[in-house]
Amino acid sequence: MGQIGPMGDGKMLELDIRTLSLSALLFSFVFGLGLLGYGNLHRQFIGIRTIGCGLIVLGLGYILLGLRGGIDDFSSIIIANLAIFSGFYLFFIGFRRQLSIDIPRLLHLFGGDQIILAG
Repeated sequence: MGQIGPMGDGKMLELDIRTLSLSALLFSFVFGLGLLGYGNLHRQFIGIRTIGCGLIVLGLGYILLGLRGGIDDFSSIIIANLAIFSGFYLFFIGFRRQLSIDIPRLLHLFGGDQIILAG
């Protein structure tokens, strides 16, 4: 008996990395630009612009990830993963600033300092 997938006809839904990267890219850019605009209008929300910048950097990483095979491997693997990590780190810093949470110094060793060491 065949495996019944989400399509209902026995076929599994297959998504390639380019489709997933495009979806994540569109979400990241649109939401990131929206947060940047909102942060400029409402300055009392301290971390919103940092979160928006993080989403845009994530989008740039997804662009490079989606171009894998079309550009050199260094850019599509190393730089893409570094951009995605940096985007998530900016996202983390933005939430930290927005919620006024003091993060122990040890956690920063796993974040921004790693970006400097990787570069």
